[in-house]
Amino acid sequence: MRSISIHPLWLRLVVAACLVTLPLVGCSQSSQTERVIPLKASASMNNARSILENYSKGAPITSEADSFDTVVEGVRKENPEVADVLADAFKKIRENPGNRAKIAKDALKQLPAKPAPEPVSEDAPAAQ
Repeated sequence: MRSISIHPLWLRLVVAACLVTLPLVGCSQSSQTERVIPLKASASMNNARSILENYSKGAPITSEADSFDTVVEGVRKENPEVADVLADAFKKIRENPGNRAKIAKDALKQLPAKPAPEPVSEDAPAAQ
């Protein structure tokens, strides 16, 4: 009985072709999917809320007061009405630091509700 043998040159060519095309197939555009992850609140809004919450609990004014304008401008990009409320509150706190708790509580009432955290779906990427 005669056995079937493959010529070594053909075997090398087939292996080389597979090695060349495999990375191209694995990295094709069709294998990648684009996902949009919605953000509920900006970092500036979270920062402003955190500052006001601390003041409402009686925390002293420290170096964060230097960043009031930056925080307001960050919020203004997303919500100009809320930025006006924050600017007014921060101005009043600078003018009357002894009354910061009441000013902060009043400002927090005017801010939009804090968004509830969304459950993480199974197809979401793991945190890196």
